[in-house]
Amino acid sequence: MVNQASQSISFTPPSPVTYGVSPIALTANGGASGNPITYSVVSGPGTIGGSTLTVTGAGMIVVAANQAGNSNYTAAAQVTANIVVNKATATVTLGSLSPTYTGSALVATAL
Repeated sequence: MVNQASQSISFTPPSPVTYGVSPIALTANGGASGNPITYSVVSGPGTIGGSTLTVTGAGMIVVAANQAGNSNYTAAAQVTANIVVNKATATVTLGSLSPTYTGSALVATAL
């Protein structure tokens, strides 16, 4: 009887991002089984669609990468990566105000 060979995954997380970032393509290198690497969110504000991470809030997202085995290779051990999502900067813009005081209350509109 011949034992299955082992395989491993190499997964480097993206650099810290800021909330509001476009979806992030995840990349990991897998073993020799030829099976695709699958991703899942373990915890944090994000969702996975295929190999794309969509950030849904600020905080820490833990993403897992897995690769199944086959008749020649065992499944790769799960690898996780932490992705830091910084808060976005809030901005407030005021609508135009008359520069001349008329004695009446002024009303500002925040946009």
